[in-house]
Amino acid sequence: MPIIRKKLRESSAKREVLEVDRIKPGKFKNDISIADVKEIKQEIKTEQKGVVFEYEFKTDYALEEPQGKSLGNIKIIGEIFYVDASNVVDEILESWKKDKKLKPEMMKKVLDVAFKDAQIEALHQAEKVGLPSPVPLMRLKDSK
Repeated sequence: MPIIRKKLRESSAKREVLEVDRIKPGKFKNDISIADVKEIKQEIKTEQKGVVFEYEFKTDYALEEPQGKSLGNIKIIGEIFYVDASNVVDEILESWKKDKKLKPEMMKKVLDVAFKDAQIEALHQAEKVGLPSPVPLMRLKDSK
């Protein structure tokens, strides 16, 4: 897949201050989606066109106790710049404009790139505000 550039546009994390005696962590939820697809305007005539896939990654740290409360959240917005033959890009834009969908193989490729970048940034954001890691980290086991 001809990805020419990736960038983060927004990255934030918030840890809630809870005035309770006891908290019981719940399961945190990671969610990623394509928020928009736009054509890259080019001044140079070529046989290729480009699009920007805007994605949004969110992690919410819901608590079991107190119910309905959250320990915090992380939000990351990024962009993936993609270039391909004019007819391929036109098909992507037409499909997005029609029903906000991409072909499954294209969606997988774009989300794989987005998820990788977002997870790395989410780890950094979580550590900065004292939230648990939003992705599993390897740990050594004691040998007995």
